[in-house]
Amino acid sequence: MAEPHPPSGHLQRDAKSGHHAEGLADEVRQGTHDLANLLGIAANYLQFLEEDLDGVAGVDDARGHLERIIAAVDRATEVTRRLAAAAVTPS
Repeated sequence: MAEPHPPSGHLQRDAKSGHHAEGLADEVRQGTHDLANLLGIAANYLQFLEEDLDGVAGVDDARGHLERIIAAVDRATEVTRRLAAAAVTPS
């Protein structure tokens, strides 16, 4: 389980003064890693659901909703990849 985050004022103060900038970068990297893991879990369960719906009559509306959810997870996964790449790229 993730450690609780310090109050936002603490992070802002540290970022402005330059202290703990590396700690903040580590936190961003860990956050993007955790988000990627959660999106992967969601994608896997959505795939299971999609497979369960194969061959079931009368689920066209549900399949349409499922396809939109899958597309949203795919987009969020791509955003997470870009954030992770930005977190490790020196500025």
